Amino acid sequence: MESIDKLREYVENVSRMSISLMARATLLGMVRDIECEVADMVSLPVDADGVPIHARDMLDGYGKTIEVVEMRYGRSGWVLISGPGNAYADCAAFTHHHAPTVEDVLAEMVAKVIVRGELTNGAAQTIAEFAAKLRLAEGEDA
Repeated sequence: MESIDKLREYVENVSRMSISLMARATLLGMVRDIECEVADMVSLPVDADGVPIHARDMLDGYGKTIEVVEMRYGRSGWVLISGPGNAYADCAAFTHHHAPTVEDVLAEMVAKVIVRGELTNGAAQTIAEFAAKLRLAEGEDA
């Protein structure tokens, strides 16, 4: 770690008049102890985007949104536990949940219109489906 390296460099280069050899040796020993403790720390799991996962995070994956209520670390790595008690070992199968924006809904609508070929034969069904989603997002009745 950069801060530990800076501390070691300072202690090694401090003037002999301002610190005794014993104090210097003691401080350098403490720096080594800190390095060992930091090396034993376990990094948090990350999602598919490389964002660290914490308890209480909402994640999207496997076609659903889950809340992480517990995280366990074992021999095979991290396991995420959802509210209903389901366990997920593949943390990279998830991304952090973000409520869809109007832009997200419209982009999804356009993609469905294209896939369904409704550009030429009318998009009434898709337009009705996404109008309902937009009404719900705005708190209107469908």
